[in-house]
Amino acid sequence: MAMSLIAGWAGMLGGVVAGAVIGLFFENEDWMGGYASFRRRLTRLGHVAFFGLGYVNILFALTTRGLPESAWV
Repeated sequence: MAMSLIAGWAGMLGGVVAGAVIGLFFENEDWMGGYASFRRRLTRLGHVAFFGLGYVNILFALTTRGLPESAWV
């Protein structure tokens, strides 16, 4: 349970860091092959996935808090 919460917040932090790194180069049209290139699209998708998976982990941790210990067996 606590591990999911830690992983969730780490995912949120990873999303912020990835977005900041990507944002440093967004004005350069040729960076990673241009805005519509496959590599650049996957990089943006990975940045969003950090947030999405972090959110799912946080929700899982908060949901399981309300369950009794016997529900885990």
